[in-house]
Amino acid sequence: MYRLGWPASVAHNQGLVNATIFVPEENNLPSIPVIMMDDRVVQLGKRDSPWPDVIIFQRPLKDVLWQAIPLLRDQGIEVIVELDDNFHAISPRNKAWTSTTKDRRANLMRACKNASLVTVTTEALAEQYGAHGRVRVLPNYVPALYLDIASDKEAFAPKVGWAGSVATHPDDLQAVGNSVAVALRAHPRWHFATVGTGVGVAKRLGLSPHYELLTTGWVALKDYPGKLAALDIGLAPLEHSAFNESKSWLKGLEYASVGVPFIATPTQPYQDLHAHGVGRLADSPKEWVYHLRALMKDQDLRKEEATRQQKIVQNLTIEANINKWVDAWTSVKGQT
Repeated sequence: MYRLGWPASVAHNQGLVNATIFVPEENNLPSIPVIMMDDRVVQLGKRDSPWPDVIIFQRPLKDVLWQAIPLLRDQGIEVIVELDDNFHAISPRNKAWTSTTKDRRANLMRACKNASLVTVTTEALAEQYGAHGRVRVLPNYVPALYLDIASDKEAFAPKVGWAGSVATHPDDLQAVGNSVAVALRAHPRWHFATVGTGVGVAKRLGLSPHYELLTTGWVALKDYPGKLAALDIGLAPLEHSAFNESKSWLKGLEYASVGVPFIATPTQPYQDLHAHGVGRLADSPKEWVYHLRALMKDQDLRKEEATRQQKIVQNLTIEANINKWVDAWTSVKGQT
């Protein structure tokens, strides 16, 4: 939704492009009619309706997708590959590792090489997947509606929290060391909360096995910003790795957009966001404790930071940056 659904909807509604969006969960995916021989696509089949001018494939890891790209381009149809993760640097401890095989990673590189354009979230991804030069960095933004999400913070039970899953981020929480446990002991009125199941979180933060972690469980995307807004302080810790250096500033931007001051590991994207005036950076347990204590003890500081950052985020919404997306998508028309 962040990378294609929302931008395409905004651009379509503003009359900037004529877009059709296919969402897997709605079971409305179109089929690409192809003719196969020896497990390879050798020809495109016939379609009842005309092909579009541009087709965007998100994370094309399957054989049939990359093999179809040059055939589509031979027909004058431009193909854009969209990526927001470094699939060549996923940790074996990440549950996505088993589905990201060597063959699939090779398919992805072939898709990028044959595409009219590759769009990515960060400069690190541009270096990984745009060696051919046909690449455009489109940073992640949030929908403007996030700025209007009502907060239901509990004044007598403030919460510091993390939105994420240990299954896909197995080593990120360890970046804070024992800082959360130390800060919670100094501020016993505070609770730690997760937007997610919370499985494995307490252990990684060095909290007692009997600590009563507040959890939301899995939430639908439509409910997600409201759950974030209930936090008083957000955390965006990242293990230093090639995979995380390729990650965008999205988590922090989500926190800031719903009025939650946050602390993040200083990867390059978070340094860039900090340069905008959004977020605090911490690169050691000592720095995490410092920022946690500063925010936990001062409600006025949290409110001031939240208000100031939301004003900045007004310029970091999908709506405010839609022309970047439209320019990228339309730049390939007639390229083949």
